[in-house]
Amino acid sequence: IFTKNLWTKKCFKKIGVKVKSHPIFNNNLSATQIREKIIHNKNWRNLVPKSILDFLKKIDGKNRIDSLINAN
Repeated sequence: IFTKNLWTKKCFKKIGVKVKSHPIFNNNLSATQIREKIIHNKNWRNLVPKSILDFLKKIDGKNRIDSLINAN
């Protein structure tokens, strides 16, 4: 989990999930805005740190986001 939210960090650490802080994005975009760009096939790769890009590739982020949206 990547988060700056202390409550989120505490909750996930409590159940044994590895939590990493992410750098503040200099683009003033939220994670929701980044996800919107991903699902609408808009340019987003240059808006996140390389570690986030690598992680999203590893977990097949676009398909994962699509499946979560379509599940609702």
